[in-house]
Amino acid sequence: MYSILRDARNSSMPVWVTINETVDIINNLTIHAVKFSGLCRFALYGHITLSVYFQSQLIFLRVSMKMNNIIQTIKVDTENIITRLCYLSSEYIINNDNRLAGTEGDYIPHRRHAEGTALAKNGRGEY
Repeated sequence: MYSILRDARNSSMPVWVTINETVDIINNLTIHAVKFSGLCRFALYGHITLSVYFQSQLIFLRVSMKMNNIIQTIKVDTENIITRLCYLSSEYIINNDNRLAGTEGDYIPHRRHAEGTALAKNGRGEY
């Protein structure tokens, strides 16, 4: 049997839940009705932060740049919102810009299995 990590402030609430589980929790515990697409929209506008949990270790590559511009390579042909969310770019999702950035150099290992990121820029143009 697997042990589910729980939040110390609320022992009945798991620390990690999927977006669908979050929708169920909100709809069961509040008077508000939300949908999967609504939570994704809140994340895109920066109202909530989604953390992505990876089963295996994260490995990064440096993005190729030329004169402060990202060098674009291939295009990805997908309409799958989960695949699009994996790119963690609001421009990619909102504008349906399906180009991928070129990469270079050695792989950069990451020590954690979870990564939290804002999917939208704040008022200063930062993520």
